[in-house]
Amino acid sequence: MVVGGELDGQAGFAVAEGKSPPTRGMRVKLVAPDGTEVQNTAVGSDGYYSMSGVRPGVYYLLAETGKNAPAGSVAPRTLAFTSEGSTYFGENITLAAGDETRFSFTAANDSPAAKRPGRIVRQEDIAGRGLFIHVGEYRSSLALTLAKYRFRLMSGPWEGLFKVIEPEVDETAGEAAIKDSAGEAAIKDIVMKPARPLGMADAVATCRALQEQSYKCRIEVVTRYLDPAPEPPPAAVVPKKTAEAAPLADAPKTP
Repeated sequence: MVVGGELDGQAGFAVAEGKSPPTRGMRVKLVAPDGTEVQNTAVGSDGYYSMSGVRPGVYYLLAETGKNAPAGSVAPRTLAFTSEGSTYFGENITLAAGDETRFSFTAANDSPAAKRPGRIVRQEDIAGRGLFIHVGEYRSSLALTLAKYRFRLMSGPWEGLFKVIEPEVDETAGEAAIKDSAGEAAIKDIVMKPARPLGMADAVATCRALQEQSYKCRIEVVTRYLDPAPEPPPAAVVPKKTAEAAPLADAPKTP
């Protein structure tokens, strides 16, 4: 029997100068490593939030502010819910006011649940996580090219931590809009790949420094699952031999 998990806590901004921005429009989410949103709930005016019936699995807990609310961000944390009904009470979330860092989640390979329907993903199924920084939002090849050269001239705390992945740009396209595979207008960005394993705190600090340079910044969390051990082939069924019936003795002859 699978029992849904429960979660609650207080969510709000870090208090500065004795004041904290209101939580109007703030929402708390549980997101699977592949980016699937599992639950989404509003934060009350008093900062309280709660979730129930959370199906078993490993998820990221994060909070986001509303469109017309003050900006704020917090690094996601990982929560694992088991089939016995995990409870996380008092999971308080404190957003840094003014921080516009956003997060997205992708999986580098299929989860065990995708390969074996009904399988519950556990913490030990995760082999590791990687972080990528996405910088800016550009809708034309020219804007992306100019941003790339400008970015190369900048210096900051990210030096030595990341390698800039060259965006695919048609240098002759001018102001032509970037199109996706369906021919629709697409948004491109500069991608910074870690030169070595990087912690979330360093990634967040990098994004905050980039925001001070007027760049939009997003942290992509890429999860890699362990490859499941192959299931052993089914044992061959050997038919049982039936005992041969003993030959009937000849009936005694009567004189």
